[in-house]
Amino acid sequence: MEPWRPNRFFLFITVLIIMLYCIQSMADPYKHCEVKKIVTYDGTEIVSAEISFVCESKYTIDNGGVDVVQLTKNELPTVVSLSEFYNEWMN
Repeated sequence: MEPWRPNRFFLFITVLIIMLYCIQSMADPYKHCEVKKIVTYDGTEIVSAEISFVCESKYTIDNGGVDVVQLTKNELPTVVSLSEFYNEWMN
């Protein structure tokens, strides 16, 4: 006696649902993103470079009325000079 095998239609629908889920999960969750670039140049070399992103999500998040706490200045990651990074990398 052979074990039960699902028919081809069932397998097709299962694979189709998994593929649709994967495609949807890879989709871009943001509707608008702005890239902010700040480069400080002293005339001879780049002193520092900073890139930040401001994005608006397509989805609304209900956080129960809790205010989002902003990071203080000393908790933010330090900005590394591009020329210092390049010099350390080359040495």
